[in-house]
Amino acid sequence: MSNLPNDMNQLAKDIANELENVIPRMIGKTGQDYFEDSFMSESWDGKPWENVERRKPDSHWYGFQYKAGGKRNFSNAATTRKILTGSTGELGDSIRHRVAHGARGAEVVWSTDKVYAEIQNEGGDIKVFGKHAATITRRQFIGFSVTLDAQFEGIIKSRIEKAFRK
Repeated sequence: MSNLPNDMNQLAKDIANELENVIPRMIGKTGQDYFEDSFMSESWDGKPWENVERRKPDSHWYGFQYKAGGKRNFSNAATTRKILTGSTGELGDSIRHRVAHGARGAEVVWSTDKVYAEIQNEGGDIKVFGKHAATITRRQFIGFSVTLDAQFEGIIKSRIEKAFRK
């Protein structure tokens, strides 16, 4: 015969552990993977990023690769390199997540330490080499995503159902 009060207490503990520890870690990792994958797919939520000038043969930026001292150098590799990866891939590699616990419970925060991340993600106006005005096209790689939100809902549902099946 089962002991209903003990079973209910254990279920409450299991659900609390899922909500405070397991689910936030899984959501953090899933989100980070999704954001990093956008660099490989060159898209956001299934919508391809606009091509970059360095890959367009009719652009004066075709083949551009920055060199120290602001010198403009042609690079064949730059004409085919993935968008936003640069020669190092450091922007995509810089995405991190952390789980914060506060008054509202667990919260997942994704971030990057690259100062140029926001202008690439949101788009906007800049000065090229501090001189010439240019507009950066939005190429979102981090933030709200319908696809990712559905993945989060699936994680939450499956983990809570698992707690009930124990």
